[in-house]
Amino acid sequence: MWFQGAGGCGNTTENGIKVYYNYDYQKEELNLNQRGCRQALLGHYTQIMQSIGLIVLIIWLFEVSELTGVRYIQTAMENVMRLGDPDSESDSWLLENNFADTARYNFNIIENLGKCYQMDDDPNIDVPSTSQQAQENVPVKQIPVAR
Repeated sequence: MWFQGAGGCGNTTENGIKVYYNYDYQKEELNLNQRGCRQALLGHYTQIMQSIGLIVLIIWLFEVSELTGVRYIQTAMENVMRLGDPDSESDSWLLENNFADTARYNFNIIENLGKCYQMDDDPNIDVPSTSQQAQENVPVKQIPVAR
């Protein structure tokens, strides 16, 4: 039979009971943990994970609000620089186009990221470079060998 004492879960064998301070044999029903160790530990760690999740959510919301504010400042500063007057008022926005066009534009950028390293469409693939041509026309000086 399992019980939960001052330090956690334990077995009701003699060695298990002796390690817990104030274990009362007369009131064993008060000392017994009806749930068992698995449920007690699962409840404890679930509470810890919920606390961590709440903290992560709060930090994420702060980061999103900060990113939104920085985007507004960025677009306002770009408009001020275009006008050339730092004291003038300017408009600011989050997205230059609607959401669908912005998402499509960003997906195209992501899709084309690796294409700059592909060699299939290079028109100069079989043309020797100028450095190779220059090396072919340079006379090679022979170093005499002592005999």
